[in-house]
Amino acid sequence: KTMKTMSQRILVAMFTAAFFAFSCTSNPSESPEHKEMVSAHEEMEKNHQEMEDAHADMEQIHQDFINKHREMSEGEEDSVHVAIEDAHQAMIDNHTELIDKHEALMKKHTELEEKHASGDITKEEMQEDHEKMKSEHETMRQEHEKLMEEHEKMKEEHDQMVAAHSESESME
Repeated sequence: KTMKTMSQRILVAMFTAAFFAFSCTSNPSESPEHKEMVSAHEEMEKNHQEMEDAHADMEQIHQDFINKHREMSEGEEDSVHVAIEDAHQAMIDNHTELIDKHEALMKKHTELEEKHASGDITKEEMQEDHEKMKSEHETMRQEHEKLMEEHEKMKEEHDQMVAAHSESESME
């Protein structure tokens, strides 16, 4: 009976050792947490591309507005409109810088994902990276939302300026 119990204990110990050896050497990138982070990163890339497209549209709308305003004012500079145009251009420049910052951050995240997929990282290191990436993705999402709101505000101000110009012309 003692021999049977001892062999069962050895068998259990071997199974346990094999389990831990396998789980310790398995690639952490196969974990659900990593797969979730990859999915979140792909979504962030998609959102970022939409932001870049919207920003390019806004730059074109802004330039079209400036051209239209100059045409409507027949070359006369209206200081109020010029001030708004300058404020909008500063906003566009800030958006460009932010988009560049986001691109660099996403590149860094892609490099981390590749490092994670290689298996040359501990699960703890990967989890730390994931927490930081989650935080950075959330910050980017909030900044993208703010950019979209500012783009919408710029469009409304452009429309208001054109309407005001049209009204003043019809009164003449």
